[in-house]
Amino acid sequence: MKGFPGVVGLELNAKVKGNRKCELNCQAMGYRFYVRQAEKVIDGTPCDQNGTAICVSGQCKVSAPELG
Repeated sequence: MKGFPGVVGLELNAKVKGNRKCELNCQAMGYRFYVRQAEKVIDGTPCDQNGTAICVSGQCKVSAPELG
């Protein structure tokens, strides 16, 4: 898990699966429930563990490989 500098008790934790990967869901430390803070995150937010997919308009999409 990755913490956010300057924010106490907030960690990035990729436990949400399925079609909810691009929602902004928060879980308080020490509790077992989530609260949806927003229907979708900012476009370009990673939505998988290996970084090959990003959120676009609330949907998790596999990003195209860079050509170069």
